[in-house]
Amino acid sequence: MDLSHLLAPRSIALVGVSESSRWSQAIVNNLKLQGFPGPVHMVNPRHETEFGQVSHPCVAAIPGEVDLAYVMVPTAIAEIAARDCVAKGVRAIVMLTSGFAEMGEAGAAAQHRLSSYLAQHDVALCGPNCLGYINANAGVAAYALTMVEASRPGPIGAVLQSGALLLPVLRAMQKREMGLGVLISSGNEAMLDATDYLAHMVEDPQITVLGALLEGIRRPAAFAAVADRALHLGKPLVVLKMGRSEVGQRVALAHTGAMAGSARFAEALLRQHGVVQVHTLEDMIETLGYLSAYGAPPGDRIGLIASSGGTCGLASDLGTELGLRYPAFAASTRARLQEVLPEFATIQNPLDVTGYVVIQPDLASNATRVVAQDPEVDVVVSVTAVPESPGPAPHLIDQRMAEQAEMVRGAGRYVVLASTQAGDLSPFGRELVRRHGVYVLGGVAGGLRAIRAALDHTRARHRLADVEAAAAATNDRILPPLPGGGGPLDEAAAKRLLGDFGVATPREGMAASRDAALALAREIGLPVVLKVVSPDLPHKTEAGAVALDLRSLDEVGAAYDRILASARRYRPDARIAGVLVAEHAADGIEMLAGVQVDPVFGPGVVVGLGGIFVEALGDSALRLLPLGPGEARAMVEELRAHTILKGVRGRPPADVDALAAALLALGEMAAALGPRLRAIDVNPLLVRAAGRGVLALDALVDLEPAVGAPAVAL
Repeated sequence: MDLSHLLAPRSIALVGVSESSRWSQAIVNNLKLQGFPGPVHMVNPRHETEFGQVSHPCVAAIPGEVDLAYVMVPTAIAEIAARDCVAKGVRAIVMLTSGFAEMGEAGAAAQHRLSSYLAQHDVALCGPNCLGYINANAGVAAYALTMVEASRPGPIGAVLQSGALLLPVLRAMQKREMGLGVLISSGNEAMLDATDYLAHMVEDPQITVLGALLEGIRRPAAFAAVADRALHLGKPLVVLKMGRSEVGQRVALAHTGAMAGSARFAEALLRQHGVVQVHTLEDMIETLGYLSAYGAPPGDRIGLIASSGGTCGLASDLGTELGLRYPAFAASTRARLQEVLPEFATIQNPLDVTGYVVIQPDLASNATRVVAQDPEVDVVVSVTAVPESPGPAPHLIDQRMAEQAEMVRGAGRYVVLASTQAGDLSPFGRELVRRHGVYVLGGVAGGLRAIRAALDHTRARHRLADVEAAAAATNDRILPPLPGGGGPLDEAAAKRLLGDFGVATPREGMAASRDAALALAREIGLPVVLKVVSPDLPHKTEAGAVALDLRSLDEVGAAYDRILASARRYRPDARIAGVLVAEHAADGIEMLAGVQVDPVFGPGVVVGLGGIFVEALGDSALRLLPLGPGEARAMVEELRAHTILKGVRGRPPADVDALAAALLALGEMAAALGPRLRAIDVNPLLVRAAGRGVLALDALVDLEPAVGAPAVAL
């Protein structure tokens, strides 16, 4: 849907406007403050005038065309107002009115009627239960909370699934002199959701940085496509996703009627599609400002210059905790710094230029220019202070800011300015940075967090080919015959399915008798493992249906009798296909790998330490489909267990390449199974020494029943 009539209207009707309403007072003030150039029509049948203008009895009575109607009538007549707008030919509606999906089933039904009717007539709907938006780039402020100053046009476009937070976000950005082009409150998203607004803004040439405060992601595939588009265009997308906790998910559901979905799946979606993730509102604002002013950082090697040893120490600790690096300066840099700094200065990174800046005010700028030429540094952070007042020598303050602005623009490298501590700029400070065209990060801590967050975009751009290849990949594998009924496959069938997708399993065979088990043990070679095979015993250890490390034929025979008897005691009605006899493979690292299916986000591949450790340590990685080779490898590398896989205490490195390949195979298998898949669980997946591959020692594949398909025995 074309959103130009909604976000850049030529004329606006305020439906239900009233001088006694604070909503109305705010929106009339905001439109004037932002300098809306078109006509604003008042609609209220009870009064002849509103706010000094003619008040029309209905929208249809307005002379001329109306692009946008801002509707703020009671819930009971909201649908009537919408029909009046359609009759007039209005192209878009912002609906402040609440009492819809956020109120339960009856409200949701009314919301569906409203959105369906407007969709039939090609009318864009923002809301309901929505405060509106500000488009400074188009001179519009169709927003119903009072603004104290106009929003400055600029390259930032953001959508918030929270109307009340729009105003504090706006004010914080204004006090930091950020250019906020478009800021949208999406409300209940009856028709247009956050993804639609982002899709519109990503194609806007005036918008170069995107942001979103999300309670839920309603259409994961569409959101992923928009994120991919932003990544392809080089426009960072910064997201603060609420609902990361169970409490947060309940709040999100109550607030907008949105399904938050699994927090881990949402995080995986954002990570895979190059989204810059932040976890606080302050970090979202700081990161948007940083990216709009400086662009994405080229790398994680930081050179920091300050006139305080304490600042350098704090920056060193925080940067290291964030995963940023402070490389030692090159020999040429140290030599040049010795010429610039006083002899008592210690030349190291972070660099304290000392309090000698009081005597030599350009000391920090000179040192910054030197560090900016260091080949070992990607980002130079120059810590400064923006004056709160002109003081006794305003011309010197102005000169100093001009020098810093020139330093940033003329250093030839990536140089950013950061204030010593967080806080809003004073009116004098705002005017000063605006006049000189510089942006100063809000404190060293916030600035470093913004740099760290923005690196997500840099790294995603580096692996853009992998992202695009995964998205374009098709799965043309043909599944073998599967049973038509639902439930878990037995282990033997699950392993055969894994083998069809290239995941190796141990040498093994099925025995229907004690003698057959003994014969298989001789053929495979001792030691062996015995397991009862039954679709009704997915957790065989609990049933006593497993025997490990059997080193003699006598042990094999006794174990055969024992585990069958135990399985029948545990579940007398269990369907038993036989006993699996397999080689006892123990030389490797036990991992868990599998596929989980989320009701909102679909299937996701997971990997972690095997056995009980994945739950006890919480050390696992998750990615959604489609999964590319780069992401499969990144999953393994982000595990804390990666240290073990690399080899410790004389153990050889594990076959990480084979592990990543197995994850890709699981992704292909999940895609091929499609809607029939409930879960895949390979635990343990034995990762052997480098070059020796992996073995699926146990496997579970749980299926949904096939719709209308006859049962096929495996």
